[in-house]
Amino acid sequence: MALHPALHHQSAESARPLDHHRLGDIIMAWRYQDFLSIKDDVRHELQGIQEEQGGDAKVHHCLELITQLEHGVELDQLRRLVYILCLLAHHVRYDCLSPEEVKSLFDLSSTLLQVHRVIPGKGKLSVVYGDIHLLKSQLYLNEGEFWLSTWEQEIANQSTYRVAPGGDTFNDYLMGMKALRFGDASVAYDYFCKAEEEKTKSFFDNSRIGRVRCLRLAARADEAKSLIQDTLSDPSIDLSVRHELEWELACIRIQEKQSLDGIRDLTKLDESHHQASYLIEMFFWASSVSSYRWLRQMAKIRTLARKKDLQIRKKGLAYKMALIIEGAYDDTVPLTMRMKKMEFIFKNARRLRNVDKELLIWLSLCRWLERQKMTKIASMALNEYMALSRRLSGGTCDDVLGIAQDLKDSLGPHSEIVPDKEESVS
Repeated sequence: MALHPALHHQSAESARPLDHHRLGDIIMAWRYQDFLSIKDDVRHELQGIQEEQGGDAKVHHCLELITQLEHGVELDQLRRLVYILCLLAHHVRYDCLSPEEVKSLFDLSSTLLQVHRVIPGKGKLSVVYGDIHLLKSQLYLNEGEFWLSTWEQEIANQSTYRVAPGGDTFNDYLMGMKALRFGDASVAYDYFCKAEEEKTKSFFDNSRIGRVRCLRLAARADEAKSLIQDTLSDPSIDLSVRHELEWELACIRIQEKQSLDGIRDLTKLDESHHQASYLIEMFFWASSVSSYRWLRQMAKIRTLARKKDLQIRKKGLAYKMALIIEGAYDDTVPLTMRMKKMEFIFKNARRLRNVDKELLIWLSLCRWLERQKMTKIASMALNEYMALSRRLSGGTCDDVLGIAQDLKDSLGPHSEIVPDKEESVS
């Protein structure tokens, strides 16, 4: 995407020392109450535009106002800053800007804060610095840069006066997500428990799903099932939460029954989980288990990608990796060409947003390599899976998905890890 014309100008202007003189006598300290009032006003305005005209119109409106308000008085500059924050927040969700535009907007926001003497960690308005760094954190999260995302979140907390940006509950939830992605299930579990305590519905629901996933990936299936059943017994839970918990339960049953019948039935056409994310995960499960029949029975990822209603191409890395693994089984393509494409997976496996996807990717690779009689490198891929399993389970289990025993047997001796029944994730 080319740099928006408005931001060509802004990018150059925001870098000039002239900024201070251009604003001249109108440079005054902003008030926190004005910021809150303008933020509410702009959010309401942009919500209306998005509902009536769509996301593209919202982006265009923000860019135009950022330009129009350039020479305005101090409250115009504050409103300009709010448009920048709202546009960046929209980009976090919809990936609608080019990297150059994103950089230009962040630079401009920093310039505006400096010109108006807003200091990190000093006064209530320093929350804007927190908002900016939190947006950077979320962008890094989207890009699979988990340590940089965590670091920006900490900078956000240190930049804000007294209250963490987004609130403590939001920060606990984010830290839970990141800890789980790093493989620290017990740490993540504690953060999700803290986030649940606030009883804010969106955070409660997502944190409950997080707790269930921590338990499942730490090889605590009984505890996970108990928490799922307790949550599903509440008739007031949202349908999306019910769907996610039903999926978690179906994943646990794979372990118990050594069969994909449950998730296959959920992802059938016209069923509740016939959605892009679940279909891709179903593919990874099918390519990870010992029987090849699940892959043969499943619709091709390439075919699913042609269905516009699924929008499966928007699943980024996971979609690309599924395509590559699917193509790796195409014997009409020379083996070395298929292997060359698989380099992408080795480079990016750790950038997948969910740790359970990484587990499945290593197993999918291991299965394919074993079937190609490349046992040495298959063993290395298996070791990656087992090492991540040990980390997630606190060292009690080297096969947290419960589907790799035959690979462990065939690819060489491995020491068995006997779980301590008295240990718990919490």
